[in-house]
Amino acid sequence: MRKGRLLVAAVIVLGAGYLAAQAYSSAIFERELSRTLDDLEARGDLHVQRDELERGWFVSSGEIQLTALLDDWQLSLPYVARHGLLTTRLEGELQLQLEGGEDILFGERLPASPPRWHGEYQTLSQAFDARLDMAPFQVSDAEGEFDFDFEGLELRLSGEHGDVTLAGNVAPWRLGVDGERLEVGPLQIDSHYRYGGDDFLQRDELTLAHLRMYQANGPEIALQALGYRGEVRLGSDELTLAGRLSLGEMTLAEEPALSGELALGVSRLNADAVRSLSRELREALAARDSQDPLTDREAEALAMSLEPYVLATLVDSPRLTLEPLQVASPMFGVEAHIEGELVFDGSDIDSLSLADLEVASADNPWLARLDGHFVWRDLPRFVALQLGLPLDTQDLEVRVDSGELTLNGEPLPPLW
Repeated sequence: MRKGRLLVAAVIVLGAGYLAAQAYSSAIFERELSRTLDDLEARGDLHVQRDELERGWFVSSGEIQLTALLDDWQLSLPYVARHGLLTTRLEGELQLQLEGGEDILFGERLPASPPRWHGEYQTLSQAFDARLDMAPFQVSDAEGEFDFDFEGLELRLSGEHGDVTLAGNVAPWRLGVDGERLEVGPLQIDSHYRYGGDDFLQRDELTLAHLRMYQANGPEIALQALGYRGEVRLGSDELTLAGRLSLGEMTLAEEPALSGELALGVSRLNADAVRSLSRELREALAARDSQDPLTDREAEALAMSLEPYVLATLVDSPRLTLEPLQVASPMFGVEAHIEGELVFDGSDIDSLSLADLEVASADNPWLARLDGHFVWRDLPRFVALQLGLPLDTQDLEVRVDSGELTLNGEPLPPLW
């Protein structure tokens, strides 16, 4: 009898422990999902809502709706979560609605089933790994004047709260209209997001293998190896942005025409002012009675109300750097290597107004605050000729002093 009682007690203890672990797993999942949705809503440009929510120890379900406040779309994510002791497995689909939710993209505009997604959430490590897949589809009209062929995509989102990686591949797609054709892809995506407290870091890398345009009455245009790398970093003192665009080769009628890269950076945007601007924007959008996108009049009123916060981001005299612009064109006989920087004077910033940006250039107070220096190495002769410079000019020095432009120390000549 005693052994039987011990066995029953052990079963009860194990069962209670199992149920407690299940409850803990579902509670941790719910907590982290709520925290993630709160982070999304804190961005200020999204309204986040959960409908049809059913919580359970073993299975949970619901639908997440993300509505753009500055645009006109809504993303719906119905999901089912199956909780295990150590892992929660999720699956669902994605539906994009346009024009205030009246126009459904998948199934109405496009003859394709909604993209499916599935993922896993680790209860102990609180790490997640999710994948989104979209099947190929084709659209064409009966007259043969239009066809669109999309070969699908796959995206993978992984990481943990505050440290997320997005990677994936968009397969090639083709568009044909009235005898002309555009071929694009594949596109590789690799992004990293790190956030916590008041700091934020985002790195993006996009690589497009090719883009080709076949014209009915013109040469074939092809771009090869297009790339973009970018970084946005919000630290304790400043917001910095950096981006690099590259083009392996552009051809016209299969003849090499252009290649090069452009690297730009913006620094010394006041970090505290950026945070204040973000906070004021979120609060202004949250205070609206409607979740519909802003009208033009509302957007203009919002911009004017945020003007002091926008201006405050410029108090540290932001700097734009060009490092460098490199272009080579065998077809046109041009090679360019240009580098330099442009600085905006942020002193007494409250005396400016965003409305002054529309003032004619001669009297624009924003232009009067610009100072910079750029150099074009190995200046082509035909460019020197067009600018009225000696044909043996090696370098072109461009200076900006309080908005006034000079070329090699001389005022900019009239263009015509």
